[in-house]
Amino acid sequence: MLTFSAMSTKYTLRDLVQHGLVKSGDTLGFTFKRYEFKAKLMTGGILAFCTFDGQPVFRDRPGFTSLTDWSDTCIQECLQEFVTRFSSWKRIRHLATGTPMFVLRAQLWETRSACRASKTITEEDLMNERRRVIFLTQKVEELENKLHRAPSSTTAAIADDNPFRLNL
Repeated sequence: MLTFSAMSTKYTLRDLVQHGLVKSGDTLGFTFKRYEFKAKLMTGGILAFCTFDGQPVFRDRPGFTSLTDWSDTCIQECLQEFVTRFSSWKRIRHLATGTPMFVLRAQLWETRSACRASKTITEEDLMNERRRVIFLTQKVEELENKLHRAPSSTTAAIADDNPFRLNL
């Protein structure tokens, strides 16, 4: 039985797809020592249909969920090189636009930050309003209790104190 695990990263390919920064079906690629690697981004942020200099590779796998896993596997298994300083987010590009993935990741970060900021403000405002409603509800209850506990003569005295009378 095959089990698949994905590395937990702060920004995933799936997030980029979900936020509309890339689309399913887009091709990502990089060049390493004049060798060209490409992969198709599939639904869910999975890299599949990989090629090495135009030839299909890794067809025996369910795809890759991170740029680092994909690029490391390409370099290690296709070229038998074990590079430790390869920055996937800087080297891999979205081929349709030529945009490096780190630029798209930065845009994702900005999008997420803007969403969090507006969400925080909204949540904070909502919490303040709820606290205000609770305070006012308690005040109303307190005043109603005073009114119900007050003897009727006090109520009459307050009414008699009114200098303005309507004569009908």
